[in-house]
This record gives sequence, structure tokens and C-alpha cells, in this order.
Amino acid sequence: MKSAARQATRPNQVWSVEITGLDTPNEMFLMIAIDAYSRLPVTAASSATADHIAAELDRAGQRLGYPEEIWIDPGFEFSTPALKEWGVQRGIEIVYG
Repeated sequence: MKSAARQATRPNQVWSVEITGLDTPNEMFLMIAIDAYSRLPVTAASSATADHIAAELDRAGQRLGYPEEIWIDPGFEFSTPALKEWGVQRGIEIVYG
């Protein structure tokens, strides 16, 4: 997702989040977050809204500590101002790309 020039240098510094749409009647999404340094799973969830995804990331942050950055694929519909604001409120840079 990120270029080789920009990498995590320690655990829990960066989470890489993948979100994909599921072909379901209620348009659910599947989200998985991994620690970009260790490549270990941080959290996973299925949901229909960005708010639910943010709530799951909050639970993981409360449990593990919040990362400095969260990397999310560009162009995904969860790249909303609300998710960006969620990151700002927690001191997390949301990086699309």
C-alpha cells in the first residue's frame, strides 16, 4: 500500500487497514487492520458504516494504544471526512494511498 521509502520502524506505529465491500443485500464491508511493522492482526470487523469501522478501530486503540498513522487504500468510500476527523481527534494521521 505504501512505498518502500515510507515504512513502519517499530510496532504499533502504523496500522494498515484494508476494507472491502461484500456482495450482500445490506452492503456490508469487511475490515482488517494489521500492524505494518510486525504484520500481526490488530482487529477485524464487518460493518455497514464508517462509524462502525471507526468504533472497532477505537476498541483496538484502547486495547493496544493508538498508532501514529493508519494507512487506507485510496479511493475507497470509507475515505470520508468523518473518518479523517476521527483520526484528528485521536492524534492519528489517516493516509490514503
